[in-house]
Amino acid sequence: MPIIGCTGNDGFRETVGGLRTTDLGSAVERQLSPQRQAKPAGPLPAPHAALMCGRAWKRRRIKPGRFETGLIDNFRKFALLVVSRSSSRKETAMRTSFYASQSLYSEPGPYRDTLMRGGAEPRQVARWIGSFMQHPRGAETAERGFTPEQAADLELRSVAEILSVAVARALPDGDGAQPKVGGVCRDFAILAAGLFRARGTPARLRAGFADYIVPGHWEDHWLCEWHDGGRWRRFDVEFTAIRGVAFDTLDVPRDRFITAGEAWFRIRRAPDSAARFGVSGLDLRGAWFVAGSLMRDMAALRKLELKPWDYWGLSQDLSRDSAAWPPHAETTLDELASRLGDADVAGEDEPESIRDWPLPREVVGFPHGAPMAVVLRHA
Repeated sequence: MPIIGCTGNDGFRETVGGLRTTDLGSAVERQLSPQRQAKPAGPLPAPHAALMCGRAWKRRRIKPGRFETGLIDNFRKFALLVVSRSSSRKETAMRTSFYASQSLYSEPGPYRDTLMRGGAEPRQVARWIGSFMQHPRGAETAERGFTPEQAADLELRSVAEILSVAVARALPDGDGAQPKVGGVCRDFAILAAGLFRARGTPARLRAGFADYIVPGHWEDHWLCEWHDGGRWRRFDVEFTAIRGVAFDTLDVPRDRFITAGEAWFRIRRAPDSAARFGVSGLDLRGAWFVAGSLMRDMAALRKLELKPWDYWGLSQDLSRDSAAWPPHAETTLDELASRLGDADVAGEDEPESIRDWPLPREVVGFPHGAPMAVVLRHA
């Protein structure tokens, strides 16, 4: 433990953990004597510093260059407090920088001002997004229909692209005559994530399955997780916008939405349950669908926010009949699910356990049912 040395009227200097703090005597006075903050800052004479640090000491002379044990201990405690707080702030900034910064797909670009109109409170954010977004299988579509123009919107991937269409249709200004932008749960979620990140709040997308969309099924679904300063909250942007469920959609219960990794282990334990996972309305279900979601959730945690119908690598070649899969397929997917299970998702940095898992540069997407090759953006 380094000892803070007294240098008389030149102030107090020390080095702790490689960090150098100067004029610690002045800092002591500001920390322990708020009523003296109006005084000009500067090095304190050794006797004055001793009085400020000891508090219970009587004013007396101390020869420059000498400390008594009690004074040294007080300075040690204060020095550690200063360095600890400084290090904590730096570590927090490093941890939050990954999910608090934009990805290539959440970046609003020239539409940042438009995005910021969504507000700061999550419920307000969801309602603002719902004012110009429409799901192709949502309640609004059942009432108003879903136009070919909106179907073409499903190919939009980035926040900037979505907002460019919304602005072109004057939707943020309340033009009800124009069709809303067509988008799925992933698009609702990435708009919220982009807004949170624009305000410096860590946010990320999660791919998984919800049991509250179609009774008896675990439907493919995407949420936006955001960090409230204490923990991650699972925010269902789409259902908050339409107020469609009884529980708090600002903090979805962990047993109502499960991640793709959790779903994978469920169907491994009970293979017959695989038919309950997927998109029931399109008859897309089974282990092959969960495998694709597993890979998409891995990519989302690494801030490559794909579309729910994107496939690549192993997931692109899987048969709907898992009995026909190549021998290595389940082993590879088990490993990925295990890595996702071991990932420090409670933290705010990119999970180390999946950092070396390869990301795609090109995917095959199915926005309209037919395969479409898509070259992805990469940093």
